[in-house]
Amino acid sequence: MNVDQTMAVDVTTMREAYTEVLSGYLAEPGEDLDTKCRRLTDHADLLFSELVRLAPRMRGTYRDTAVHLVATANRIPADAPGAGVATATWYVYDVAALVQAMLTLYERPGPLGEPVDDDAIERAARARICVACDQPIQIGEGFEDIRLPTRSAACIPGYRHTDSCPAVAAQRRGGLQLVP
Repeated sequence: MNVDQTMAVDVTTMREAYTEVLSGYLAEPGEDLDTKCRRLTDHADLLFSELVRLAPRMRGTYRDTAVHLVATANRIPADAPGAGVATATWYVYDVAALVQAMLTLYERPGPLGEPVDDDAIERAARARICVACDQPIQIGEGFEDIRLPTRSAACIPGYRHTDSCPAVAAQRRGGLQLVP
């Protein structure tokens, strides 16, 4: 997420943008869909930096939720995936829901205290977690970007080890057959 730190959070514009999408106004795919996606992604970028700034002062579940939301926001690409209209449409709904959650937490961060371990928020938000084994992907380890399958489409972004993951190794072993 790259964002201009000098921009102010325009709560009304953000709320209008995600409400328009979540209320079902995606009648025509195409440029209108791309425009909505770009606008929502810009809002997510701005809220990302605001939550990274606020999260060290949050406590308990508020802090956990902030880390989850900024980690999710850090995984979204700048444009909707090009795997078809259905995938792009569901992707825009996902980004709208993310912006809604981020804005809610930004507006109601719970009781704030003194900052605690603010570097941990940044590290957790930028960590790559393998969806197969639920372990962090360390620097230097092989990984691939994947789209997780859902009932609607393969549109949830994630990462998976390419070689050092026990779950991936077990899957590959299962595909091997003994040669007589």
